[in-house]
Amino acid sequence: MTMARALLETARDEVPALAREWLRAGAGERDLLRAALLAGTHEVKPSPIGGQVHAMMMVSSALEITALLPGEHAYAPALFNLDRVKNSQARDERGGDGDWVMPDAPTLAPEEPADGAALDRAMRGWDADAADRAITGLHARASQDEVFERLWPWALRDFRVIGHKAIYAAQTYRALAALGWEHGRDALRSLALGVLDRDPYEATSARESEAILALFPNNQGRLARLPADFERAPADPSASAELCARLRDASPEEAADEVVRAASRGCGARSVWDALRLRAFEQTMRTPTIAGAHPVTSINALRRVSESTRVASTRRLAPLQGASWLSLFEALLTTRASDRGDPRTIDALAGDAPSSKDTLRDPFAVADPREAGRRALALVAREGPDAFARQCAASLIRKAREDHDYKFAAAALEELAAAHPQARPQLASASMRFLPAAQREDSELFARGRELLAPG
Repeated sequence: MTMARALLETARDEVPALAREWLRAGAGERDLLRAALLAGTHEVKPSPIGGQVHAMMMVSSALEITALLPGEHAYAPALFNLDRVKNSQARDERGGDGDWVMPDAPTLAPEEPADGAALDRAMRGWDADAADRAITGLHARASQDEVFERLWPWALRDFRVIGHKAIYAAQTYRALAALGWEHGRDALRSLALGVLDRDPYEATSARESEAILALFPNNQGRLARLPADFERAPADPSASAELCARLRDASPEEAADEVVRAASRGCGARSVWDALRLRAFEQTMRTPTIAGAHPVTSINALRRVSESTRVASTRRLAPLQGASWLSLFEALLTTRASDRGDPRTIDALAGDAPSSKDTLRDPFAVADPREAGRRALALVAREGPDAFARQCAASLIRKAREDHDYKFAAAALEELAAAHPQARPQLASASMRFLPAAQREDSELFARGRELLAPG
């Protein structure tokens, strides 16, 4: 029996004991995470592309957090991910469509073409059956990068379901790069079905959907207005701050125009991505909810796409879509913003100082989010992002309750590392409004895993 099948057939409360058997038999954390990915894609319907699909989306995040942990705790993200697959499996079984299972892969004749053009036609026409055939053939006959070069634009096309199409694509790409392309067929099939999901929550009107989908060709049309040296220009923190401010009140179309105008004044791609980071973290700071975490995870996904592609048009399209998407997020989050007296803009955090004289105390050891933010700002300003990342990972494995805790933490830490040093302290401070810290008790799963998987 494969590990994925064993996971699916094991009761949720028995999964920690199953993980112990695997680890003691010589399996590693990556083997457990591969089982989580394969089990999830086999058993969890990728529509709606949110909700229960997060068990697969978080695999890459778990890998990232694992790399930050000492050896004795390296099992914790994988154990958490296995548990989330069981949670998603149960949700899928209770779903309105019954217990969904990934259909058998299409059988392609040897002479049947499996080229990217077939996938493009299927995606353009929202044809799930044709996309399933095309992606199955491409997995068998093309490399990972060749397949994803075709998928990236379609993942960028549609903001609906708050950016999850780009998030799922970026997370799947990274998971398969780490866990093995040979295991990726059904993960790709799940991703293709998710990318073709059409407003499953019925959260947007036909008119709103039309406007959202129009951003894709409209932003493609803006590419010709970006300067030739857009990607080579050095980072400029002042330009990033100015662009962030201009994005606050911009409509989705105006936001993309602001990026183009900033670029014409010498604001390069590095500075644009910093502006998008500042704006995304600011939105999370103001709305520290699951919905409010998605500006950061979406910008992280779009940046990852821009760094993974070799196609210049895809690379340049990603920040334009990012600017437009943040405007769409603003409309969604405005009515949910926190009213706790927190700063309304991220630049207001720059002067924050911790109340404690010991400015390098662990920000995750204090319950008040504002004080935690002050400590995070001071820590990152003096020590850089690595010390913050290690403390975050140590807290996360103890406090995490659901998939977004991992997804957000991994995305936030990556964006801190990629940002200009001048922006990092503010980003770290803003992130503490969502990251799990001392206000949460340790989870029962962590306690049980530590007991079961302790050496000896």
